[in-house]
Order: sequence, then structure tokens, then C-alpha cells
Amino acid sequence: MNDSLDDLFAAEKTADGAPRVKPANGYETKYVEDCPRCRGTGRYNGPSSHGHQRCFHCKGAGKLTFKTSSEARAKSRGATGARKAKIAQATAAAALAMAETFKAEHPAECAWLLANLETNEFARSLQGKLHQYGSLTFGQLEAIRKGVARAAERKVEAQTRLDCAPEISISKVEEAFTFATSRGVRKPKLILDGFKFSPAGPNSKWCGSIYVTTNGGSTYLGRITEGKFVCTRKCTEAMQGRILEAAADPHKAAKAYGLRMGACSVCGRVLTDKHSVDAGIGPICATKMGW
Repeated sequence: MNDSLDDLFAAEKTADGAPRVKPANGYETKYVEDCPRCRGTGRYNGPSSHGHQRCFHCKGAGKLTFKTSSEARAKSRGATGARKAKIAQATAAAALAMAETFKAEHPAECAWLLANLETNEFARSLQGKLHQYGSLTFGQLEAIRKGVARAAERKVEAQTRLDCAPEISISKVEEAFTFATSRGVRKPKLILDGFKFSPAGPNSKWCGSIYVTTNGGSTYLGRITEGKFVCTRKCTEAMQGRILEAAADPHKAAKAYGLRMGACSVCGRVLTDKHSVDAGIGPICATKMGW
């Protein structure tokens, strides 16, 4: 009971036996390392340094002091990264759960987003926001609802155009394209009365239809599907009448185009041979079309 307590409260000593004095800030800066920017030189010579300059990271000292070792700092960074990753994972899971609830509550809006992801940058950005936060703001929802309304209007308008589309006989055009394909023509086309007729590709949404555009192909005027010409807004009534007349007798329309324009209605080349000029179509192209 009478033992001295000096050893218990003795000051901590250094390796050489001298008492260790604790600094006023409560820490002891005992880990000194070379500056990673200047590699201990105190001078920086980077791509934008305009020659050797004083290192701003270590203020020219070439050394940095730390309260903990590099291993401890690396371990701390790893723990911090793992904690942030765990938080991010939990946040993503919560957002996913909220997104599923949002989709159940707003099926029409979510269907519009999915339908427009490939063609609409705005839809893609909103889809990203939905995945990130699990929901959308009132303004974003209103923007989507406007898109839903416009899509419904366009659907009704397209159905109206289909119902009102005039009947058109394209058997002769189809026969010419079928004959040309059998003769090795990969992409047959006809320029009739200034309009370009071409069959839809095998991967097209309207495979089996015939597309009608302006001669240069820059303006899409409509398609001929199941004997009906479904035109776009850019196709006027006058254009529609000319298209129907040309499709009824493509051979006659092709010759009339060649005589008027001096160019072949199949390949588009200028007619120079006298017989071709008189016939209004080149003999090779006429043979390819079965005329």
C-alpha cells in the first residue's frame, strides 16, 4: 500500500530514454515522407510548369509530415471506400425499390419512357433519373404526360390516314420489282413522274410495302401497303393524284419521265443513245424490269 506511484504516472520515454514531450496540439508528427509530386526535390517540372518551379504541394520542402504511417492511411482509405461502396449499394437498392413502386403507380408514363429510349434523348435522361432517385419530379411527370398525349394523338391521326387512304393498284410495280430482283438487282427502284418508288427492306417495319419519296429521296411522302397509299402530311393532294396515276401504269410513266427529262427512270443516267432517247428508257434497264 505504501508503494510509490511514480512509475505509474511517469512520462512516456523515447527510445534513447529521454522523456517524450507531447506537443500542444495533442499529436506527434513523426512520419516524414518524400513529397509524391516532386519526389522529394521540392521543385516541380511538369508539362505546364514552364521549367523548374517550386512545388506547391510541399511548398518547396520536398517532405511531408503525417500523423499516421502510409500503411495506416492506406488502410483508412480502404475502409472509407468500402463504407462509401456499402452506402452507395444500399442507396441503389432503395432507389430500385422506389422505382418499382413508381412504375406500378405510373404504368403509362413508364411505357412511354421505354418506347422512346432509342430515339429520344430526353426520355433517356429521365430514365437515368428514375434509376438514380427512384422517382421523378412533378414537372418531369407532366412532360412525360404531354409526350403520352402527343403519341396518342399521332396514333389516332395515323389510323385516320390509314382508314382514309385511297385504294391503289400496284401489281405492275410489284411485278417489275420482283422481276428485277430475280435478275440480280439488289435494290430496285423506279422514278415515275418525279417520285421515287422503292420496296421496303427485309428488316423494315413495313416489309412488303413500297416507299414513295421525292426523286432525291430527301422527303418521305408515304408508303403503299396492302393496296393503300398511306401518305404523310408533306404529300399534297396534287402529289397524291400523280403518284396514284404513275403507280397504275409504271411502264408508261417511266417512258414519259425519260422523254420529258432525258434520263432513265430506272438508273437515273442521262439517255444518249438515239433508240434510248426515243424509247424514254435504256434497253438494259427495260430488260431488267421485264418491259
